[in-house]
Amino acid sequence: MNIAGHQVISATAPSAAPVAVGWEWADTANQLLKLCTSISPYTFVTMGGGTPAAHAASHATGGSDPLSGEANVNAATATKLATPRTINGVNFDGSANIVIPAGTTPFSLAQGRLTLQTGVPVSVTDQLAKTTLYFTPFRGSQIALYDGASTWTVLTFAELSLSLAGLTASTPYDIWAYNNSGVVALEALIWTNITTRATALTTQDGVLVKSGATTRRYLGTIHINASGGQTDDGIELRFVFNYYNRVPRELSRHDATASWGGSGSSSWASTRAQSGNRVQCVVGYQDARLELIAMLQGNAAAGSILGTAIGEDSTSVPLAQGTRGQHYVAGADAVGISTVHRIEKLPAVGYHAYNWLEFSTAANTFYGSGSGGFSVRSGLIGSIEG
Repeated sequence: MNIAGHQVISATAPSAAPVAVGWEWADTANQLLKLCTSISPYTFVTMGGGTPAAHAASHATGGSDPLSGEANVNAATATKLATPRTINGVNFDGSANIVIPAGTTPFSLAQGRLTLQTGVPVSVTDQLAKTTLYFTPFRGSQIALYDGASTWTVLTFAELSLSLAGLTASTPYDIWAYNNSGVVALEALIWTNITTRATALTTQDGVLVKSGATTRRYLGTIHINASGGQTDDGIELRFVFNYYNRVPRELSRHDATASWGGSGSSSWASTRAQSGNRVQCVVGYQDARLELIAMLQGNAAAGSILGTAIGEDSTSVPLAQGTRGQHYVAGADAVGISTVHRIEKLPAVGYHAYNWLEFSTAANTFYGSGSGGFSVRSGLIGSIEG
């Protein structure tokens, strides 16, 4: 008989055709399987012990032949991979379709940025007094969202928009993404005040979500300006904070006034007594790096001191961080003196104003931009991640 390509002859020892080399003879009397190795003369060698029935069953189902020790594969397993592989952590041997469990969804997937300029995820021009917020695809167009029970779903999205109409002036809002029947949607949630969230952030599988509503994935924070219903993203006003896909955002403030006299009050105050000499930002999570440098140039009278500094949410107290110097003129009057304050820090969450400050003990002269016979450009410059 022929079983899975093997000729098995069950009877007495064959001695004539149709026996051929490679055919097997089941010596039932001695419970041996023998293999024909020659037909002139007929020669058989013993391959192993067992019964013809066991031999036939082995070939029919695949696996190891109890008589010959040969590995056999039948039609049902012929498409299996010799060495199974994994796809996204799931074993696959080629024999059947597989299902990727919800637990293997890439939770970190959030391929977009909050922006005030439609179609532009990273604006390079000031976007001021804008009444619409966008979530624009950036390095992809997918986001993973949680169903609140056990499953993460990856959704593809085009640019999303959120109207800021009616949002409270001078207040931060958190921005969330959620799955609205298979479509990504946005919503905003007001803070209690400029430094305190009304609803805390928590994590689901390591992803920041809304406490008490884990279907809402945290995207970032915006700060509504003093006019209400609008916000800004410019070199002096960074009011759009991205939690994902951050890039350094320039901060810069210069005073175009040619020169002015210091107060001589021996106290810190806003440069040129102007509260607008500052940069402002909002931070939604305390891991965004801020770098700022304040520089102020001036002339100092003999025996006087002048200096500059950066005040965080203060126009009278300089930040203790960073490097800073004041200049004391011991002898005759001095001209062209530059003082600098440089800081690097991770600001606390909320709204912040970084004020450009000055200090003088006499009626010294300070210079703004390109004046006083010098190539002067005093100011406050730096960047924040957002």
